[in-house]
Amino acid sequence: MKLGVAVACTFLPALAQAQEATVARLRAFVVTNDSVALRTTIRERPDDARELVRLLLIDASRSEARRTDSVLVLANRVSGAFAAAWEDSFLVAQVARFARMNPAQRAAKIAADSIRRAGNDALGRHGVYAALAIWRQALARSTAAGDSAGIAAALGNIGSGFYRSSRLDSAVLYLNRAQAMAAAVGDQRTALNALAAMGSAARDRGNLQEAETIYNRTLELRERIGDERGVAADHNNLGLVTAGLGQVAVARKHYENAVAVAREHDLEEPAAIAQMNLGNLASDEANFSEAAKHYGDALEIYRSSARDADAALVLHNLGLLAMRRGDYTTASGRLREALVIFNRFGTVEDVVLVRRDLAAVAAAEGDLQTALLQLRLAERRLGRRDRPSGPQAGRFQDPYRHCASLRKASPSRRRLEEA
Repeated sequence: MKLGVAVACTFLPALAQAQEATVARLRAFVVTNDSVALRTTIRERPDDARELVRLLLIDASRSEARRTDSVLVLANRVSGAFAAAWEDSFLVAQVARFARMNPAQRAAKIAADSIRRAGNDALGRHGVYAALAIWRQALARSTAAGDSAGIAAALGNIGSGFYRSSRLDSAVLYLNRAQAMAAAVGDQRTALNALAAMGSAARDRGNLQEAETIYNRTLELRERIGDERGVAADHNNLGLVTAGLGQVAVARKHYENAVAVAREHDLEEPAAIAQMNLGNLASDEANFSEAAKHYGDALEIYRSSARDADAALVLHNLGLLAMRRGDYTTASGRLREALVIFNRFGTVEDVVLVRRDLAAVAAAEGDLQTALLQLRLAERRLGRRDRPSGPQAGRFQDPYRHCASLRKASPSRRRLEEA
């Protein structure tokens, strides 16, 4: 699954503008061929350099021949400077391959990449099922175009989507294919994304030491290639593993590191994820005010970018926090807000867990009739959709068995990792 962050939200409104400003500054350095300033900025903002190359290739695909050549010269400068600044020459190979394509091939590649990125956006806004449908389209387009890098990226996205929907076997199958294909074309970032997601699958299967080893390895390599988003993701994931091993102080440090990276590089999603996970730590320590602040900051991040599906996860945790405080009115309200969104965009797991918690609220208030109704609705949802596979499936097999203990049930918070 995925969740949380510990950074003040005062920097959020300027995130998009900050990246746009850096990309514009990089473009100016490229146009004037200021190699020193270009390399310095690329060291400071590697993700923005990747974004500039992407935008230049889009520009080249839409331009007439003479202008295309001049745009590709600029893309070569950026990719060359990136390879000199970081241990990653994939952008150089990407630009060279793009230059060898004819106009139709270039247009096909850009279209496939655009569709895949639309799937990334749909994940946070409309949920994993919507994202999977779009990523499958991207995979088909990249396959038709013979774009190995695009195929690897789409396979990795689909594998991540299967992971988020608790289909671990399918996730690992796709992620293995993505890692192998990405490594073959020199796309270290996609290969490491796939490997880290396999670490998350290992963690969900209870193999915490294996997951920790994978995350530490991907963190080391991502720091070498300038993948700041990946670095933040690894700190979030290492926080989850170390928290699971009872190393709370270490987990907190990882989440705080994720916040620092997110703040420095204007990365919204890793910030929200770390915020949520810090909220979980605070809740575990019965520091409810601190937990509410962290959850509230995560919710602000997601709502400011219209990521409704992700916002629902935060609302669920806020409902669980209210349950721990004994504020059942607020708990019911937050959980019902989450349920409305999950009914539109969520997985079976999302809906069943929220209904289970609504049943717990009703039972705590002495309303066992409503509690049983929520459990029946959860069971009905399980009957309509494929049930999760793997170890998580056991949590959903018979909601009725929980009814007798609902009065004393302790809420299990939603967590968020980056796959």
